Amino acid sequence: MSLARSSLVVGLAAIASRLIGFARDVMIARVLGAGMAADAFLLAFRLPNVARRVFGEGGLNAGFVPLYSRIRAERGEAEAGRFAGQAMSGAALVLLGLTGLVELAAPVVVMALGAGYADDADKFALAVTYTRLAFPFVALAGLASLIGAYLNADRRYTAAAMAPVLVNVLMIAVLLMLDVPDEETAIRQGWWLSLAVSASGLVHLGIVFVALLRHPGGFTWRRPRLTPDIRRLARRVLPATAASGATQLAVVVATAVASQEASAVSWLYYADRVAQLPLSLIGVAVGTVLLSEVAARLAAGDHHGAAIAQARALEGALALSLPAAVALAILAEPITMVLFQRGAFGPDDAAGTAALLRMLALGLPAASIAKVLAQPFFAREALRIPIVGGLSCLVVTGLAGYALNSALGIAGIGLGLSLGLGINALVLWGAARSTAEALTAGMARRVILLLAASLVMGLGLVAGMRGLAPWLAMDHLAVKAGALALLCGGGLALYAGMAFATGAIAPHILRWRRS
Repeated sequence: MSLARSSLVVGLAAIASRLIGFARDVMIARVLGAGMAADAFLLAFRLPNVARRVFGEGGLNAGFVPLYSRIRAERGEAEAGRFAGQAMSGAALVLLGLTGLVELAAPVVVMALGAGYADDADKFALAVTYTRLAFPFVALAGLASLIGAYLNADRRYTAAAMAPVLVNVLMIAVLLMLDVPDEETAIRQGWWLSLAVSASGLVHLGIVFVALLRHPGGFTWRRPRLTPDIRRLARRVLPATAASGATQLAVVVATAVASQEASAVSWLYYADRVAQLPLSLIGVAVGTVLLSEVAARLAAGDHHGAAIAQARALEGALALSLPAAVALAILAEPITMVLFQRGAFGPDDAAGTAALLRMLALGLPAASIAKVLAQPFFAREALRIPIVGGLSCLVVTGLAGYALNSALGIAGIGLGLSLGLGINALVLWGAARSTAEALTAGMARRVILLLAASLVMGLGLVAGMRGLAPWLAMDHLAVKAGALALLCGGGLALYAGMAFATGAIAPHILRWRRS
């Protein structure tokens, strides 16, 4: 199977999950709006949501897959299977202990995530309750993702990729049973949603566990022991997961900044959900397929092939993220109105969400570049540079968010996050010599053409918004949604036509195969 085809399978599953997740978030906005219950629930949901994204985009792959691939190449399938069994039983114990700790220390966790809630005792107490109900998802999804990493290492991607789709379906089923409430009813509905988060983690674990039982390969369950290999994994998996999830952790920092203002946590959540949709196709494919490909090539001594794979993945990532950034920045207002403005989510909430979305769009290309550039470091188990980049991202996000919030209002928090993502990409690019060498003059030319095609598309969207302004201003949701669909479809067609006509999208990206 070609790298592009494997990436497409995983990416399409991720897109399906995100689209269904969009339906979930639209329903959350309708049911909870952006009031006290919404702020409390979405803060409590932040850790499970970050864990889901980090794990889903290959966070555990970054620590597990390279070591597993090396053991299998050097010592054989049976030894690698024993290592995997010990890793999973050990991870189950660690995650169970972590869950118990968070259940006891939930007030401390809420204070760390949303210090601004300390001034509102009711909101703070509600966030603590929701955190305790929802956090078991992290342990369940963490173990599920480690099983998925084992399946990915054997290039079996389907079960791990499709599980999040069914997880979101479960959440939607719960939301369908809830009504648009007043504030008191919203609090009770937040309890049910928090419980549903943990239940969805159990569903996720069940799906990948069945896949493991059906095709175990060399895997055998083992009681946890601190063997040299497990110690090596323990030293790498946490920093590798943190470095791989730098984008998601930066959102946590931005959430802490946003907690100082009423409804800002909710607005940031909804804006981030929109911005993450194009990034999900890149992140999941890169974090699963590309990492497995690079790790296998490096284990076989094919360093040049690994660099070429990464350079071409970088081209593909920019082909998606550049037009997405331009489109989201221009269409932020109609997107938020069509997706979220209904029920308990009013016009002011839509305006705040749109202001953040415009700023978050600026960081999309940097986030996609960083995702690609980090994979060879994970494959070589050289984590220092990704960790430095990730820490720099968090520091800049926090400091810039606080400073720009004073100057620009709520949009400054989003701009601070984009600046942090840019710093992370610069740190990784400065150290990625092999990828820079693999980027030929032709590739550099195509990236410039991709940017030009994106800007032309942007001009077309601006003109289209002017022409469709009467439709976008109507009160009928179907009319506004139709106008937005026309803009998105026209923009996509204009970008694709420009990209293929100028040669910005090279045919070899689609047909390249492992040799």
